[in-house]
Amino acid sequence: MKKRLNDISTFYNESPDIEKKRIGIRYYPEVTKLLRPIYSRVNMELVYRNEGALKDLLGSIKDTTLALHKSGIYQITCSHCGRPYIGMTIRKLFVRFNEHIKSAKWKQKTAVGKHIFSTNHEVNISELKLIKPVRQLWKIEYYEAIYIHRHKHKNLLNVDDGNIKSPLLRIFLVERKTDERVIDLTEDTPNSSINEPFFDCE
Repeated sequence: MKKRLNDISTFYNESPDIEKKRIGIRYYPEVTKLLRPIYSRVNMELVYRNEGALKDLLGSIKDTTLALHKSGIYQITCSHCGRPYIGMTIRKLFVRFNEHIKSAKWKQKTAVGKHIFSTNHEVNISELKLIKPVRQLWKIEYYEAIYIHRHKHKNLLNVDDGNIKSPLLRIFLVERKTDERVIDLTEDTPNSSINEPFFDCE
């Protein structure tokens, strides 16, 4: 109200104050009390914040969902040779991982299962990583195609580029390397492998 009266009339304050800038700092009684008049001289107001509140120290009481129980885009890396596989799942991540491992003994194998079967390499669950949590079914295939294209230079175990076919995905094949002021644009060499049937989403 006082500010409003100052704006419309000089009767209440012949020289209205210029609006002060506010500076947020942590409150230390011995220091901040001395700083306040100094900042006030240059038309700045100190605003104290308390960063030691009990709720901040304890954190959230809500349970966080473990990555293995989420869905989305994931990466499995061979524990022996280090070749990665990029995939997607709308179910829990550990369920899809177990399918890959078990498929090494199935007639119809996934790309990871074929790699385990043909090379006798091991793939541990510690090499499983969720790289993009996705819950919407209509988004997941697009993200899978993008991440496959972004990682093709790593000699992926993937046998295809995902279910999305678009020339725009070639944007993600460009690897930018900056050396001082020179930018080298190099297109990655696509990997080639055997065909893998797609049977993830149920």
